[in-house]
Amino acid sequence: MNRPLLSILTLPVFTVLALSIASCGKKETATTDPGPRKVTVAVPESKDLAAVIDTTGTLAASETVNLVARVQGELQKVGFKDGAHVKAGQLLFQIDDAPFVEKVKLYEAQFTGAESEYNRQLALAKENATSVANVEDWRSKRDQAAAQVALAKIDLSYTKIAAPFDGRIGKRLVDPGNIVGPGTQSGENLAQIEATNPTYVEFEISEGDLLKLRDTIGTATWPDAFVKTGEVQIGLSDDTSFDHTAKIDFVDTSLSTSTGTINFRATMPNPEGTLVPGLFARIRLPVGTPVTTLLISINAIGTDQQGDFVLVVGEDSTLVRKSVVPGARYGTMKAVTGELTANDQVVTYDVSDLRPGDKVSPQDTTATKSSGTPAAATPATPAK
Repeated sequence: MNRPLLSILTLPVFTVLALSIASCGKKETATTDPGPRKVTVAVPESKDLAAVIDTTGTLAASETVNLVARVQGELQKVGFKDGAHVKAGQLLFQIDDAPFVEKVKLYEAQFTGAESEYNRQLALAKENATSVANVEDWRSKRDQAAAQVALAKIDLSYTKIAAPFDGRIGKRLVDPGNIVGPGTQSGENLAQIEATNPTYVEFEISEGDLLKLRDTIGTATWPDAFVKTGEVQIGLSDDTSFDHTAKIDFVDTSLSTSTGTINFRATMPNPEGTLVPGLFARIRLPVGTPVTTLLISINAIGTDQQGDFVLVVGEDSTLVRKSVVPGARYGTMKAVTGELTANDQVVTYDVSDLRPGDKVSPQDTTATKSSGTPAAATPATPAK
């Protein structure tokens, strides 16, 4: 009889406590104010830099030779390991030379006989014992025999195939014991050798870039002066910067009508053989004289419907949008032109959820330093 009455009396007490706790939580949330958002800013870095043309290309061997069997015979010996570096003059393939040695002996014997008879005919001619026609006939036979000896010796020399230059040879295409040479089942091709020191860098530039480059150098000296003095900076796909320098040594005579580009070639040393033909290369070609250029963090550049922009801290710590035109990349920095000035405080990261007019609290305002070394030309992903 007393238990229900106790429950009824205690119910209002728990209800009051629950409402009190809920009321306190709501009051706490309503009074929290995070204030202006903290953002990291940096003043653009100013550097004297030349305008650049960025493109891509590939590495190529400076010399390539297909080693072939020029005479028919049994392949007796291979004088290299597949993929090895070889020296100029090193014996690479030996074809059985016995038949060619005997052929030389045969033609030498024929030459000896023809020369002896020619000398006899000369002696007889002095005694009017033979005709001039006989003398001329044996002189012709002697000369033909001499030519046969020379040709036989040339064929004999073809049984030894040596490296024409220092380089790296690929795998052998025919094993010893096979009959090689013209008209054989094994064929003539034995291997390929490539010279990689120096290494070529082959690339193309557009018509517009060509005109810009030509006008900078001067049409009167194009392209001779450029070929003598022009240099490009090279970066491989795993490089964070342009670690190599190559000298321009060839500019093609005309543009391709299908692609609107023109071929260039540069040469760079490769003494250790680490630069392999076929590797992808990033090319940076300086154009003109250096000018003062503003550099900012790549992460500071955003993109909207109006184009590329940065956010800078204006009066009363309010964000202002400024349009920029991104240029070449240097390490974690990117050259820009446009509305930005050297004294602007640029938000250096995470501009995706900021808007012009937002109030911010600038933090760690420092001049961002770049490495000074041109780096990967792969575009950074702009903040959306």
